[in-house]
Amino acid sequence: DRARFRGLGSTCPNSMDTVMFMEEEMKHETFMVVQERKNTIMEFLNIKLNDSLLIRCNNIATILKKSSFYIEMHLGHLVVGYPLPATLPETVLDLIVSQKFKRMKMRGNSQTKIQLLLLDEYLEQLEKGRRSLLQIIQSGSTDSYLVKWEEVSQHMTELSIALNNFLSMVEPCRLHIKNHLLPFTGATNILLIQIRLITKTPVVFNRLESVVYDNSVCLKLHTVEKQDLQDICELHFKLQKPQTPLEMAHSTTFTISTNCFLINHLLPNRLYEFTVRRAETAMLVYEEWHDTLTLKTLMPQ
Repeated sequence: DRARFRGLGSTCPNSMDTVMFMEEEMKHETFMVVQERKNTIMEFLNIKLNDSLLIRCNNIATILKKSSFYIEMHLGHLVVGYPLPATLPETVLDLIVSQKFKRMKMRGNSQTKIQLLLLDEYLEQLEKGRRSLLQIIQSGSTDSYLVKWEEVSQHMTELSIALNNFLSMVEPCRLHIKNHLLPFTGATNILLIQIRLITKTPVVFNRLESVVYDNSVCLKLHTVEKQDLQDICELHFKLQKPQTPLEMAHSTTFTISTNCFLINHLLPNRLYEFTVRRAETAMLVYEEWHDTLTLKTLMPQ
């Protein structure tokens, strides 16, 4: 009995060592899991949702809000089955039922507004998501890596989907219409029209290179990508704070297609407001912004 008692007593230290070893092993495994999942979040933030990407997305959304949206049409014949390379000619545009074309433009306007709203929502989701993931890393708590990891993992999946949705929406998209635009003629060779929405970036003043004189200004223009003008634009100027009826009429709109435009016969030492926008066409469906520049003419020498 005494020997048995001594034998049992001698196993206690080994049992304690085993328990301590198992606890250390579990702590190590937990630590490794936490580190692995922390690295997963860090990799997601550094590669897929980094600051540079969010800045680029912000710039894209800002430019799109200032852009002009147009309908673009391409032709195809159902029997032939191959789309023609040229855009829709005016003769075919004349064949389109007027009321249906107006409804199509209204639908394009609505679709554009929805697209811009969704871009804002996706961008806000991405920015908030990045902040929340950074807080998890900075908090030092292990709950998010253990008991809440499924929730965190789902959150990153949703952010990936939001990012893909954002990037897909900045490309030209198909305009969804329910009815045929051309009147039914009973012809066998049916003309198909492929329709999509396209954007043109805004035209802005080059504030560094525009020059003001005492009775004239030389305005330099380009697109936001610093490209030369390729479309016709409207340039409007108006005298600020007119003091006489004649001065109240001191405003004009010019149609231009060049990057540099000179306006003469201005009053010296006065403020003028200049605005520029793309000229309106039949295909325009949405335009809410134009660039504005205020300049003061010089005192005569």
